[in-house]
Amino acid sequence: MPILIPESPCFNGNHAEQSVFNLLTRLPDDCIILHEPEIEGRRPDFIVFSPRFGILVIEVKSWIIENIIDGDQNIINFKRRAYDLESPIEAQTHPLKQVRDYQHKISRKLITHSLSKELTENDNPRFNGKLIFPLNHCIILTNIKENQLQGHKIQNGTAHISKSRVLFADEINSLNKDNDVIIEKRLQKFFEPSWHFSLSTHQQAIVRSILSREPVAVVEPVAVVEPVVVVEPVVVVEPVAVVEPVIVVESVIGIEPVAVVEPDEAKIKNVVDSILQHYFSLENEKYKKSQDVNSLQNEINLINEKISPEIDNNDFINQHREVISRIVSNLGQGINKSTAHDADELYSRSKVIKLKAEEEMIKSSLHNIEKNQQELKSKLVRLASILEVEIA
Repeated sequence: MPILIPESPCFNGNHAEQSVFNLLTRLPDDCIILHEPEIEGRRPDFIVFSPRFGILVIEVKSWIIENIIDGDQNIINFKRRAYDLESPIEAQTHPLKQVRDYQHKISRKLITHSLSKELTENDNPRFNGKLIFPLNHCIILTNIKENQLQGHKIQNGTAHISKSRVLFADEINSLNKDNDVIIEKRLQKFFEPSWHFSLSTHQQAIVRSILSREPVAVVEPVAVVEPVVVVEPVVVVEPVAVVEPVIVVESVIGIEPVAVVEPDEAKIKNVVDSILQHYFSLENEKYKKSQDVNSLQNEINLINEKISPEIDNNDFINQHREVISRIVSNLGQGINKSTAHDADELYSRSKVIKLKAEEEMIKSSLHNIEKNQQELKSKLVRLASILEVEIA
């Protein structure tokens, strides 16, 4: 069972939250489930933390489809008694707006906390200060099926509720019958697209401490020590012959030969854990840089669509000498439509060159990351041979 905060939540007859809680308790043991934690004066229904997908903020609604009247991106109007003509119309905050606000508050709390440097990116200028793991949100409609919501008129207006952000009643019924592994996989779909990340036990303890405000002990990172053979001083009479990289002691007066100490398996495993964390940290950085390359390529393509067919930009001045001369000669006559077009195209060309140069730098960085990962893999293979385990 996952870690529950508090251990015995009180739902005060809220059967919708109770049913969702029962489902979440089937998540793996290393997950954390917080029920109504206080975040900047607000209390989201649930916060779920998983070392595999990050933090998911959940808002639970027990609405039935007949009660929903209309609304916009900020509010939903509904009646508590759908078929009672005298039942007043009430306005509630749109659940997606509500859960997004919770998400922003949680993100701000994690980033501004005194321990935030342990949870944020510090090496990549483009992502400095950003969380190193994903943070997302969803709503759970315990009494509304997907086809019911899609057929409602609010889906045709600004109150539209994206089904990609919703877990519906029919899905909950299905998950209650599925095995436990499927539940976490379903929640992971709220993180598409996502990225690879790896959090140490130390970092996970910090996340729990910040979100729960409990006096959770945050363990300092353990220094990784290479295996060392310690030999007490001995009196050597005869010359010592050293053949292998181990200490061999010949005849010693009154002392038995010194035993060769085997490598400490626990210490080697610590080294393996450190290497794995470094590897997945590089994987995370590689994913972000790949996104940067895609973004640059999209921007280059958009610019190329608006200007004349692409030519070789290696010698920018010679390739565009005619356009530059035309702009200069026309400046004395004032800016006309033709001159403005030439200047705009010249600017676009120079921007493409700059973007391509930036793209090449990022690709070079990606190559270095992959090279470092290969070196880490080689180290893992050598350590695995000592531990007699296989590395995938």
